[in-house]
Order: sequence, then C-alpha cells, then structure tokens
Amino acid sequence: KTALRRSVQSALLLQAAWRGESTRVGVRVMHAASTCIERAARGLAARRVLARGTAAATCIQAASRMAMATAGLRLAVCASVQLQGAARRRSARVLVRLVRACIVAQA
Repeated sequence: KTALRRSVQSALLLQAAWRGESTRVGVRVMHAASTCIERAARGLAARRVLARGTAAATCIQAASRMAMATAGLRLAVCASVQLQGAARRRSARVLVRLVRACIVAQA
C-alpha cells in the first residue's frame, strides 16, 4: 500500500513538473525519486526495488508525453530509458547510480 501511494504521489509530482513549470522543478522531483529508490534499495528486497523502479519509469514516460519544455522532455526520456535498462539488468545499485547520473547530466 505504501509503495502504491508513493507511486501515485510521484506520478502527480511529475505531471505537475512537466506541465510547464521550470526544469529545476523537474530535477528536484527526479532527485526525490532517486532518494526514494535509494531508501528502497537499503531496506527492501531487490524484487520490490526493481518493481518500484519500473513503476517510476512508467510514470516518467507518461509525464514526458505531456511535456511542454524541451529540457523537461529530455530529462524524462533519459530517466525512463536508463531506469528501464537498470531494471532489465536487475541491479538495485546500478538503478540508483543511473538515476543520480541522469539528474547530474540534465541539471
């Protein structure tokens, strides 16, 4: 239930960020997502971490479809692709590292 609530909250935050607000807001949202995944990696089973990562990627894809700012769209697509790649490799540590790298690259 908690994971589902967090996913819904993340989706709403991302939608708000991509609806026309500054890229800086989008970066802050991505940083929050990174922290959330990192906490999950420390405290939960790998399978649940990967499920959360995949859910985040799906939320980002949905948000990117309604993005107005080009920079916001680039951030969303980059994060989505990298999260999905990490989930396929089934490595929670790689997942966290890639999310952080994406934030730094797009900031």
